[in-house]
Amino acid sequence: MPAVQGFGLPALEALVRDVPVVMHRQSGVSEILDGTPWVSLFDGGVENLRAALGDMLDAREDWVFDEGSKPSVPTEASFAREIAAHCGWL
Repeated sequence: MPAVQGFGLPALEALVRDVPVVMHRQSGVSEILDGTPWVSLFDGGVENLRAALGDMLDAREDWVFDEGSKPSVPTEASFAREIAAHCGWL
């Protein structure tokens, strides 16, 4: 997901289906999904995207993905609360 902005729905849909994600750090849900082997973030540019894809392919080869390390996919209500808290509105 090289898009800079967006709601992050493709990432959430992929994770629900047990598909790891490579996404731009400024994408919609990157701050919620960061810190898990299931999501690789990059800062933009072809070289950074290439490196993030390589990292994810290496992780898939080593199969570091298990249900315990998978980020929880938020519900609509919990997602709104997390975003509001992250922005300092709560």
